[in-house]
Amino acid sequence: MVFALLIIVFILAIAFFHYIQGFFSAALSAIFAVFAAVLAFSYHETIVEKLLGGMFPDYIEPAVLLVLFMVIYLVLRSTFDSLVPGNVRVPVAVDKAGAAISGLVAGIFATGVLAVAAQELPFGPDIAGYTRYEVQDVKNVKVPTESRALAGQVWDEVKADKPGQFGSASHGVPIIPVDNILVNTVSYLSNPGGSLQSGKPLSSVHPDYLDELFGQRLGVEPGATHVSGNVPEKHIQTAKVVGLYRLDPNVTEADYELADIRKGNGTPLKAVRPGGGQMFLVIRVMVGHEAADSDGLFRFSPGTARLFVDDGSPGSPKDLYPVGTLDKGKKLLISKIDDFMFLDVKSQDRGVDLVYEVDQKSFEKQAPRNTFVEIKRLARVDLSGMAVNPDLKAAPEIELFLNPLIAHPERNPETILGLGGGQAAPQEQSNQPQSQQPSQGGGQPSSAAGFNFGEATASANLPVPIAVPKSQQNGNPAAVSGGNVTADKDGKLVGANLLDADPAQLAKGDVLGQFLLPAGQAMVQVSGTSGSSSPWLPLSEPEQYELVDSQSKHYQPYGIFAAYKDSRGAEQVRMLFINATTIAGQQPPQNTKAPSRIILYYIVPANTTLTEFDDHGQKAHALSLMAK
Repeated sequence: MVFALLIIVFILAIAFFHYIQGFFSAALSAIFAVFAAVLAFSYHETIVEKLLGGMFPDYIEPAVLLVLFMVIYLVLRSTFDSLVPGNVRVPVAVDKAGAAISGLVAGIFATGVLAVAAQELPFGPDIAGYTRYEVQDVKNVKVPTESRALAGQVWDEVKADKPGQFGSASHGVPIIPVDNILVNTVSYLSNPGGSLQSGKPLSSVHPDYLDELFGQRLGVEPGATHVSGNVPEKHIQTAKVVGLYRLDPNVTEADYELADIRKGNGTPLKAVRPGGGQMFLVIRVMVGHEAADSDGLFRFSPGTARLFVDDGSPGSPKDLYPVGTLDKGKKLLISKIDDFMFLDVKSQDRGVDLVYEVDQKSFEKQAPRNTFVEIKRLARVDLSGMAVNPDLKAAPEIELFLNPLIAHPERNPETILGLGGGQAAPQEQSNQPQSQQPSQGGGQPSSAAGFNFGEATASANLPVPIAVPKSQQNGNPAAVSGGNVTADKDGKLVGANLLDADPAQLAKGDVLGQFLLPAGQAMVQVSGTSGSSSPWLPLSEPEQYELVDSQSKHYQPYGIFAAYKDSRGAEQVRMLFINATTIAGQQPPQNTKAPSRIILYYIVPANTTLTEFDDHGQKAHALSLMAK
């Protein structure tokens, strides 16, 4: 909503400026704004690909779009102002009304350029409260491992329950959809008979450009590379297609993601079977190390791998997105369109088998004309006339970086114990408290006295001073005593992974302020001491300690802190706080005393009223706390 309000403010400001200029000047400005916006949008991608060679890929397209718009508008405006320096007299009412209407037109197209440029930037699905399709703000998840489960949250997950789809209906910027207005205008003018027709309508490359931009922001972390490009002039080919294959429609299917992570999104992910006249098409894509991030991983999602088809079938021209990936040539791992995917290309090129549902008649023997696949926006590969091979064989270099429990479900303790994890079909998350659900991994009841409740406070303060050099406060992990911490440029703690850290050493240098919290969220700290019978129990299974709000919603910890003394009597601390991901249960340090202080950290929506603290599914303490 913030994004929409900013757009409205800009439109009103532009309209007011034109209102005081008079009708003639404002009308000229509106015409120039429309002309500049349409031309800038039409040519900015071509300029990036042909002239700039895709340099600075994540930022060059929006930058060129904005610069091109401003240059065209200013040239036209200054030229006409010099040729026609005066104004035209019209009745006052006409002058004011016409100026205001012209200002609104200019504002809509100017902010349309701004809105499209913002969507081209490497943000996540949410841009200041605006998402093109419906997403779930946050959901709590439990991630099984080969030892103990991890607890965390998933943010901005697309609600669609069908693989390869964004959702039921898209929408432009709320209230005034300036992005839709601009793109639809360009599309109309570029169609046959339009004033910008050139034999290549916008729909012949981008049937739905704004959906494509939304897809590019899915399943890739904001700090990772969002755009990859093939630049033949510089002999750069970050992605290439090595084959098209037909896949058996009765192929074995499984979910790409763990069932415990799928829970809570309302409905399970639906299985995929080609309908009448449809078939599974496998596109084998190889990715080079040039496309990888600094850690050697190539990050992508089904939303970043669009297949453009113009075969005359219903809906053509259209964009198709993978319904999943093929594992070892024999198992289809169905995916949501925003699932995070990785290829490890540190040591060699790796590939992935992307599976699409296509028209059987069009792809029975070869790909139709004007068909291409596009990976991360600019890595575009023409498939026209490429043969579709019915003989698909596994290859060692085709290896997606899978969750170990997906690749080896037999190692998942919850699958072994029949608790619903691993490859099982996702089920709706239960709203029952844990005391009414099956025991997770043999959880110990609260009578074990693993944690003695002290107090609950709404605070984002750090438990001990933690220092990070200013030069390393950049969003990347920095090494400190006992592990590493991550701080942002404002000196706030993003994440921490500390084991057996010396508090005195932690405090040396540029001390951080508070925890960095997501917008609209608040932190609650529950402090206490360890129980006598199981002093380290809270650190080994933190997910068993929950806060409950007035709506009976349960919240698991985001982080945990413990202070204790080692065998020599020296003060030590342990701290695990990984913002918006997971915290892990830890084995207790050897030859140490029980923790003298334990703090559990929770992140909840701001202004939430918390009513109780639960220990192993049982109410342990009543609360009356507003999280602010």
